[in-house]
Amino acid sequence: MCQSDQVNSQIKNELGIYELALENYRSGSWDVARFYFWGLVQAYPERKLYSLYFDRCTELLLTNPGCWSPEFVHTSK
Repeated sequence: MCQSDQVNSQIKNELGIYELALENYRSGSWDVARFYFWGLVQAYPERKLYSLYFDRCTELLLTNPGCWSPEFVHTSK
């Protein structure tokens, strides 16, 4: 994103929200994670990582995998 000496309040805020989203994703709170990732997608549409996680949360909510690991296995291209 930038050099550490160039971090401003906007970047700190973005990273704080990302950390919350990722924490909820890893703990299996996909609805909360999805909420945070959607906000990031709206604010930073050029950052594809946020939409990737948003889509994963949506898929996990729909499939409810039960026993879940935060590791992701690609099943298609």
